[in-house]
Amino acid sequence: MAQLLGVSSSNIMTSEKFLNQHSVTQMVVTPEIAKSWLESNASLQRKLNPKVVDEYALAMRKGQWVLTHQGIALDSNGFVIDGQHRLGAIVKSGVAVEMQVTFNASAASFSAIDRGYNRSSVQIARIAGVECSQWTVSACNSLLWKVDSPRSSMRTWSVADLPDVLSFFRDEIDFCFPQKFSGSQQFRNGTIRGAILRALISKPSQSGRIAEFIECIATGRVIRGTEDNAAMTLVNRLRNSSSLKMKDRESRYNAYGVTLSALRHFLDGTDVKYHYNLVPPVGRQPFPALIDDYQDYETFSGYLARKQVKAS
Repeated sequence: MAQLLGVSSSNIMTSEKFLNQHSVTQMVVTPEIAKSWLESNASLQRKLNPKVVDEYALAMRKGQWVLTHQGIALDSNGFVIDGQHRLGAIVKSGVAVEMQVTFNASAASFSAIDRGYNRSSVQIARIAGVECSQWTVSACNSLLWKVDSPRSSMRTWSVADLPDVLSFFRDEIDFCFPQKFSGSQQFRNGTIRGAILRALISKPSQSGRIAEFIECIATGRVIRGTEDNAAMTLVNRLRNSSSLKMKDRESRYNAYGVTLSALRHFLDGTDVKYHYNLVPPVGRQPFPALIDDYQDYETFSGYLARKQVKAS
């Protein structure tokens, strides 16, 4: 660290070299340095967004953090005027990260920094060359959901892993979101299609029957008779139940669970006529799939290597 900067880490914030001239340096920021910078003007900073810090810290722990032009900026007093969440993530992850650091930045720029919109997951995936929509991203995220408490189970893929996940499950996603789509668009969303995606990954041999399920909920018509009633009961329940309108996390999670239940009955050929027969599964996933033992600290490519699965 000292060799890299030409100054010791103890006086890095007061060295004349950095305080008296505007300079941009590529350097390794350790958790200790990040903490000292954050503490220098904590009263002037916005409250940290824990979700952003967690996302950045996870990428750092996984080794997925990428050096870019966006880094840290300090004014002539050593106060942080940009990069608060990046510094917080370095502290939380305990990982030293290479950053572009600007010293003696103009304090007048403080009010102009960080006022833009963050890129969405869809935009990030498209930049990586993977075509997708908010629906397909939501469907892939639901693969991480557990059949227990919604607050603890509705996880999402990191922005670094998402393009790999979308590419790996490309054929299954295209199956669940066919281009030539007949009937209503009402149930062509990430929550419902996410449950269908999981069923397809779990039971690829039943793809023909799953395609019929998609057709049934889209058109509102049965194909085989009473053994398709689970799909019709699902449609009626989703349309009529206020708790399944997918306006918030809990209702989306309930709709996801009810769709899993309907799929199980549909594939079993069970005649389900009543709404109360579609009960979200609790504790036991009816469609176990490849990604069920994925851990947040892993990269998706690392997980596939651990499972000895080849990426397409």
